[in-house]
Amino acid sequence: MDYGMVLISLKYYCKVLRDMVTFVKYNTMKRVNINDAEVEYTGIDAGGGSMWNYQNEPFTGILEEFYENGNLIAETECRNGYTYGLQTMYFENGQIEEEYYEKYNHFYGSFRLWTEDGILIRHFEFNPDGELISKIVGE
Repeated sequence: MDYGMVLISLKYYCKVLRDMVTFVKYNTMKRVNINDAEVEYTGIDAGGGSMWNYQNEPFTGILEEFYENGNLIAETECRNGYTYGLQTMYFENGQIEEEYYEKYNHFYGSFRLWTEDGILIRHFEFNPDGELISKIVGE
């Protein structure tokens, strides 16, 4: 048995499962426009991350920010008021510019960066402690 292929297949299926869980979670979370009068930026936590309240409570969900043309600027996932989870920034044309996972002010999982034309130019992988474990694309 080729254990290398088994490991690659296992990593692939784990990524697919993680992506499916992220999709379900991300598409069922509360979404609020960052310019909503009830959204409040409460400051910076001890680690340098942003903190948010919604309706006077620490916000859990996705904060959305939009360009004047209606396209998304950013989607910021928050948990209990802290920036935590999938963070996505967009170019004005709607193309994803940057996508990464953040918790406790550190990256984890994939960090990807594209050009405005949709060409992937950076792809790094981080472990759960925020340490870089691989550079798949880029320097």
